[in-house]
Amino acid sequence: MNVIYKEVQHNNYSFSVGKKTWKSIKECCNYYGLEYQSVIQYKSNHQCDAEIAIQHFIDYKKNHYFYFRKKKWNSMKECCDYYDVNYKAFLACKKNWNLPSEEALKKYINMVQDRKFIFQGTTYNSFVECCRAYQVNPVMVDRYRRQKKLMRRRGLIAYLKYKENSSICFGNIVYDTFTECCRCYGLIPGLLSAYAKRNDTSLYSALIHFIILNKIKNPIENRIQKELLMPIKYKGIEYQTTVLCCEVLSIDIETVFQIKGNRTIKSVITELDQKGIHMKRTRDAILEKGFCYRNTFYPNIGICCKILGVNKGYIYNHLGKGETIENILDFLLKNIQSDTCQYKSGYSA
Repeated sequence: MNVIYKEVQHNNYSFSVGKKTWKSIKECCNYYGLEYQSVIQYKSNHQCDAEIAIQHFIDYKKNHYFYFRKKKWNSMKECCDYYDVNYKAFLACKKNWNLPSEEALKKYINMVQDRKFIFQGTTYNSFVECCRAYQVNPVMVDRYRRQKKLMRRRGLIAYLKYKENSSICFGNIVYDTFTECCRCYGLIPGLLSAYAKRNDTSLYSALIHFIILNKIKNPIENRIQKELLMPIKYKGIEYQTTVLCCEVLSIDIETVFQIKGNRTIKSVITELDQKGIHMKRTRDAILEKGFCYRNTFYPNIGICCKILGVNKGYIYNHLGKGETIENILDFLLKNIQSDTCQYKSGYSA
């Protein structure tokens, strides 16, 4: 078993190599570009003087040049330093790859260069760094380019164009992305995207649909036009939100906010309704099942039951028997009021 020899320091310790006197082995090794530990190991293994060990490695270097890209290098480390390659990291990779030195160095340099990313004439340390410089999520870019079967550079170009076109205006506020808009309203973008795809409709229409369904649970941001979600009464009919009222009347909510100024929303809606200025897109399909009950408009039976606190199953059961929705709701609400009165009377007693 080899034992690494430890250099012992003496006050008068010195030796000569190459017609020059050295105070230590390490100093001499540094001068000739030798590995200090290798010299010490050789000295220990062969039980020889420092001069002999160092001269052995000097002669070895002279007879074992390293050739790379048609150029002769005194050592592999010298070549690595020239190409700005981490020598120790390269040796580790070379060992793992089990390749000759020249092939291993070519592979390592290509690997390092692949990590660098050139885009629009600028070199970035990595693809991730480039994405962050353009303020886009590298994970989203990679996912997008894979879906489109594009290489990274073309994928990034395509994604940036997609992002430019993915901004959305809602309530007279422009959001950079649909996701940002959804989060401002406390909605889950994935659910809205799935709805839009399933019903072959736009993301804007999906946003309208979920607002009509009253799916907003989280606090609303300050920049959002609160009038969008406020109840409104028009022509004697109560609507849960301004969005619902405009959708029922086929009036574009964006047009309302664009011409609103200091006027009230109700006055703008009245003007557009009287002039017959309607939106071009098709109103939300859920309104096909909408109805009025006691001067309040409900988009569908489910929302009505949720608001009034009545049994939805009971209503559907009796609608199948030919009864009207109004008569069924009257009956249910009358029973609820009767039960409430009996409860209060019993409590008072």
